[in-house]
Amino acid sequence: MMTTSEVKFDVYMKQYATARLKNPLIAENCATYSELESINKYDNVRWFGGRANAQGFGVTESGELIGLFSSVPGAGNDLIAHAISEGAIRLDCFDGYLTSLYERHGFVEVHRAANWNEGQPNVVYMELQDE
Repeated sequence: MMTTSEVKFDVYMKQYATARLKNPLIAENCATYSELESINKYDNVRWFGGRANAQGFGVTESGELIGLFSSVPGAGNDLIAHAISEGAIRLDCFDGYLTSLYERHGFVEVHRAANWNEGQPNVVYMELQDE
């Protein structure tokens, strides 16, 4: 079930800001505003948002999934499936719940790096496995 549609970057950012305020897990596990603005400035990104401003993601021209967020319980699976259908083939995330969520959709770990903040989860780089 598609729960998002393509939107302009400013619409995505308003939805992202709203969701971050409502859900502290989004604020601590997702990209910062400046990271998203930088990616948007230098990469060709298609942005998606929807479901009462509570979820969204971006897919770069090279297939990187960025800025996926949801404050809708259980919507992650639909969002990831939609992102893959829009060309997402790689991503990075903090190790933990997100790693196992992405693995269930066919992403595999290709690299791991220590978090720049000591004591925080590692950064896991993942790619969609060819089937």
